[in-house]
Parts: sequence; C-alpha cells; structure tokens
Amino acid sequence: MMKRQFLLCILLIFNFTIPPNYAQNVRNFPIENLSIEHGLSNAKINCILQDSRGFIWIGTSNGLNRYDGQEFKVFTHHPGDSISIPSSWIMCLFEDRNNVLWVGTDNGLCRFDRARESFDRFAVNHDKPASLSEPRIRDICETAADTNALWVAIQVGERATIGGLHRFDLETNKITAFQYNPRDGPLNKFVLTYYVR
Repeated sequence: MMKRQFLLCILLIFNFTIPPNYAQNVRNFPIENLSIEHGLSNAKINCILQDSRGFIWIGTSNGLNRYDGQEFKVFTHHPGDSISIPSSWIMCLFEDRNNVLWVGTDNGLCRFDRARESFDRFAVNHDKPASLSEPRIRDICETAADTNALWVAIQVGERATIGGLHRFDLETNKITAFQYNPRDGPLNKFVLTYYVR
C-alpha cells in the first residue's frame, strides 16, 4: 500500500512539473475582409483555393476572381468567346500535381492557361461519347495511383438529386463516365464530393 501511494505521489509531481502539451499553438492571425468594394465580382462565394504561386482564387456566382494580395482580376463568361470561362457561375476549383488550375462551372469543366490567361473548355457533347454527361461540375480531384487522370463529380438538376463520377484522362482529354453496377453494393449516383487516398 505504501509503495502504491509513493508511486502515485511521484506521478502527480511529475504530471504537474511538465508544461501542458497542446496540439497547436494559439496565435492571432490578421484577418483582411475583402468584398465587392475591393473588386470581388460577387458576394456569394462558392469556393476558394490558394494555388502554388500564392494567388487566392475565389469562385463566385458571377465570375472567377484571382487575388494577388493587392487587387482582384476577374474572369467572366463572354458569349461567343471560346477561350473565356464557359460560365460565370463557379462551382469548384482544383490545382493538380502539375500546378494546372482546373475550374468547375455550371456549364462544364475548364483548364486555365496561365500564359494566355484563357481557358480550355471541356463541355457536354452528347454526340461525342468521350465527353461530360452533364454540365454542372461539383468537385475535382486526383489520386496518387492514377497520375494521368482527374476525377470529376457532376450534378444533375437544380437540387442535385442525381449525379455521377467521370474520369478525365490528362493525356488524351478523353472523359469516361464511371459506370456504377448496383450489384456492387448500396450506392447511388448522388456524388457531390469525394475523398480518395
């Protein structure tokens, strides 16, 4: 009994002499509010990404905004201009392992050409089987195992009641719909986002 009490006292003393260890240090980060008055194209923000060059990309309901720390540059859809973004309604942003910026809109997928500051579009084309089946892009990601592809989640309908998953081949620009087999398990085609290890 005495040995147990002595051990308990040692453990208590040891416990109080060691400073607490926190998962992270508490720091105050400066917050800068950016709004339409600063050049943001719309107050409804759908997605945000900081790219490998340090730019902050903000997807809104009325354009893609690039913030360099000082000012905004806004990219919007221009009807008849095939190298403008396919829609001003930006739904998701992704930068791949090659530092290429991909933009998902409510009218298709596009790749940003940094040198020309223009967009390469990948739209729905029902006459071409190797294209997107629906225009609303909900999410984009890549996997470590499949280095030559992006995975694209699409939305069908205003309320996203049904969707799907597509594989975009980066070498051929071919898009393949992921065909779900109901016999594989209880999954539906409702894909808004996903996580791949």
